[in-house]
Amino acid sequence: MSRRTFMRIAILALAPLLASNGVLDLSRQSLAPFGAGAAFAQIDAGYLADVRDLQMSVTSNAENQTDVALALVPPQPTTGPGVTLVFRARFPGRTVDVSRLSEIVVRAHYRVMSDDRARSARAINGIEAMHMNLDPQRPGGVTLAFFPTNWGYGGFTPPGGETPVAYFMVTPADLRAIAVAGAVTGDVLWTDFVLTPNQVEALRTFASRVLPIVRQ
Repeated sequence: MSRRTFMRIAILALAPLLASNGVLDLSRQSLAPFGAGAAFAQIDAGYLADVRDLQMSVTSNAENQTDVALALVPPQPTTGPGVTLVFRARFPGRTVDVSRLSEIVVRAHYRVMSDDRARSARAINGIEAMHMNLDPQRPGGVTLAFFPTNWGYGGFTPPGGETPVAYFMVTPADLRAIAVAGAVTGDVLWTDFVLTPNQVEALRTFASRVLPIVRQ
């Protein structure tokens, strides 16, 4: 096969992902197809880092589903570049009907081009779990542990710039517990994080928007 023929085949294969300006448009990919393993986690890693702290969005996809998402970028820890957390609630149809909540997901990933050397020692013996410590400074504080539904190193990045990403299922009870906490710390992908007061308040707003009302 000649090089010209190979290039034509490659362009045709990428055509569905090309935007009108000729740039790869990865935003059409879903947030995470659960249970599909690391390969699918790699698909959307190309745009994982393009989030703004405290940004809340509502989007609908071609599968007749509506997502409410909240992006959090905790302050950079002393060990180096930190992580990004994206909370997403999904609903069937084109409206946000809290009585029809399908699932809640947290997507965690490194910031692009972050220096992983400071975290590599923890990664050797650790797992991709996420822990959230609710009111850790109080005697009655609790720790919630989450284990990834899928994860992977992905994205179209140069060597050394890979973006580890993991997805976690969160129950409505988990989100309610997080929303009532006065302080939230934790770790994910071998990286510690501490949410700011504004981020904790944003989680309360997110929870009030996506969770069904619990009647006493």
